[in-house]
Amino acid sequence: HGYRLHRRLREDPVLSRIWTIKQSQMYFLLSKLVRRGWVRSVRRKGLKGPPRTEFSITPNGRTALSRWLAVPVQAPRELRGAFVAKLYLAYRDSPTAARSLVGKQRDLLRAWQRRHAHELPRAGVASVVLGIRDVQTRAAIEYLDRLWRSQLFRHRLAQRKPNPIP
Repeated sequence: HGYRLHRRLREDPVLSRIWTIKQSQMYFLLSKLVRRGWVRSVRRKGLKGPPRTEFSITPNGRTALSRWLAVPVQAPRELRGAFVAKLYLAYRDSPTAARSLVGKQRDLLRAWQRRHAHELPRAGVASVVLGIRDVQTRAAIEYLDRLWRSQLFRHRLAQRKPNPIP
């Protein structure tokens, strides 16, 4: 049910650092997912207290989640939120899919950097702002290169089976 999902998110050592969601927001988001047909809700009588609404992902929801996890974020500013969440969830489900996401994200950032390279002015405040964005993008690409080559994926692929997303 919604309370338990909220607690799991809040107690997850990684996701709790990425997303901060109030319990009321959790119910709002769950109702939105139900309207889209990605989550099913069923009212069940509780052992104690009032009936509870239990939520479960639908086949369409699993498809939408898989598609979302496979697509890199479109702008460097989304790396700290959406990309990190995608990488974490993808890795839990399939290290192979997570590694693929890293490669796609790296390629997308390289293309983004090439498209915006001409925007770097030589002087003034704009040069500082755009220069910071350029340096951050290069650092992200370098980190994704290291992650791509890291033992993280090879070790997990060799040692364990995927931990499916509940």
